[in-house]
Amino acid sequence: MKIPAAIILLLILIPLSCTEAEAQSRRTFSGVLLDAETERPVTRAKVRSGRYSDRTDAFGRFSFDIVRGEQLTATHADYHDRRLLYRDFRRTDSMTIYMSPSSARTSNIYTAPKSETVYQKDFENVLDYAFLGDTLVLLNFMEFKPRTSRYREAYLNNTLNFNLYGEDFKRITLPHHVTGLYHDPAGGLWVIGVNFVLEVIRERDEIYTRNVSGEFYEETVKKLAAVMPGSRFFSEMLPLIPQVTYRVYLESTQDIYPVRYIRNDEYFKNAPGDYRMLTDAQRRQAEELEEEYKIDRIFFAPYVRSKNDRGHNAEWRRGSFQPNPGEYKRPETQAFGVDRTLVIFDVLNSRIYYHDSLGFPTDSLYMYHHNFDGERYRGMIQDRYTGKCYALHNKGGAAFIREIHVNTGGAGKPMKLRNSFPENIRIHNGYVYYTYREPNSREFRKLLRERLR
Repeated sequence: MKIPAAIILLLILIPLSCTEAEAQSRRTFSGVLLDAETERPVTRAKVRSGRYSDRTDAFGRFSFDIVRGEQLTATHADYHDRRLLYRDFRRTDSMTIYMSPSSARTSNIYTAPKSETVYQKDFENVLDYAFLGDTLVLLNFMEFKPRTSRYREAYLNNTLNFNLYGEDFKRITLPHHVTGLYHDPAGGLWVIGVNFVLEVIRERDEIYTRNVSGEFYEETVKKLAAVMPGSRFFSEMLPLIPQVTYRVYLESTQDIYPVRYIRNDEYFKNAPGDYRMLTDAQRRQAEELEEEYKIDRIFFAPYVRSKNDRGHNAEWRRGSFQPNPGEYKRPETQAFGVDRTLVIFDVLNSRIYYHDSLGFPTDSLYMYHHNFDGERYRGMIQDRYTGKCYALHNKGGAAFIREIHVNTGGAGKPMKLRNSFPENIRIHNGYVYYTYREPNSREFRKLLRERLR
């Protein structure tokens, strides 16, 4: 059968037109790969975008063509893969990319020479702890009962012990059913229970606790994100809607204003279209939510649709936005004060944002240490003594600690804790502290520490 000449011409022109379109969207992109720990060049790494690629030279440099919309991936056997979405480099033709040493290579892993026992009693367990200056505060319990329908945790015979240079100097008896301690960014210490909150007061040589309302704790204490000279930063999750708002309070003027919104953009982008698709009954629900929370009814549309589709009525109304698989995720974010700078870690959108002490934005970087292959990101920890920030990851039962260099966003070499399944990990003055008990043992839970590099 003879193929018509017009079809032959069309078959020839289609790939030519595709090639021409790609050429118009293609541009040259260059950069340098550096080790996030040492800032030395990463050589012989492969950098790829679509069907174009290059290998870094002795100075860590690369250069090749990229096509609009395609992500960039950098790989090296000694480092975690680094992936950048096109949006992260679309406005530049050159950038420096930091690579984090991989825990898959044992030569990269640091392990402390030993674990030191900081606190251990032969008659009570360490449930939680905090540092108030040189004083170590320990929340202990003697008995534990399985969870019941009435209580989430049944810790009984609880005490608050104050320890200075290895010696207990104060002991306070607490109510039953404590759940933990909270050391807020302003330095306050709080004992949290199933149905109570206690503030720890230290006045000269006197130490005592006093009851505070749960509403005060949730609305004031828990929302405090960071404290700097002359200013305080607060974070608040919008009810039922996936957005966290950071606000600054200036002590000199007593002004309060928002400085950063961390949100699920997909949710807000779809809100107007979802609102148009609501039934009359669903629109009345959105109106009721607008009246209750003073937020535009349109922004409740995705929530209302998802709630009705899944039948989550009373359960969803009681709490904040609860994501389901395949639906809109709520923002996961933490913020710390570092050298008069507010550093906000936005996990959902893979960004680190920087604000000065007045709340004005100064910079932002791509965040990738939350997405290492084979490891589960568990959040950020700050050493309040040094101000340094660290990322915590789990891999099986092992815990890895990495310093995050806030000026570059890069993560350093991993430190692996010597004991598996540690709990209540904190960092203080260059040491990693954690509570620990041998798995399947009857020993009392103790407090250990290991020195960082």
